[in-house]
Amino acid sequence: MTWYVDAILVGIILPWIIVTYRLIAAFRAGVAEGLIAWAKWAVPCIPAMLLVMWGIQSLR
Repeated sequence: MTWYVDAILVGIILPWIIVTYRLIAAFRAGVAEGLIAWAKWAVPCIPAMLLVMWGIQSLR
């Protein structure tokens, strides 16, 4: 896979590492609430990981 696909996948998974308990609580309240809570955290994580991975690739 290319670096930007890896960055997007990490950005999707990263919220589960950062705010696990908040996301679990949101999913217990309902699937829609859980997906909305996850999306609120994934939206900033994906561009952040793209920026980090781009920076790493630029240093090579």
